[in-house]
Amino acid sequence: MYGKVKLELVDLIWEYFREARDKREKLENDRAYVHEVLGRGAEKAREKAIVTLDLVKERTGLKY
Repeated sequence: MYGKVKLELVDLIWEYFREARDKREKLENDRAYVHEVLGRGAEKAREKAIVTLDLVKERTGLKY
C-alpha cells in the first residue's frame, strides 16, 4: 500500500516541478542568454557597490 502511495507522490512531485525542469533545460541550452543576464546583474550590483563603497570611504576618511 505505501509503495503505491510513494509512487503516486513521486508522480505528483514530478509533475509539479515540470515547468521548472523545462525552464532549467532551456537555460542550459542557451548559455549566451544566461551570460547576458548575469552580466546585466553584475553591472547593476557594481553600480550600487560603487555608491556604497564611496560612502564608506568618505565616512572612514579614506576618500582622497
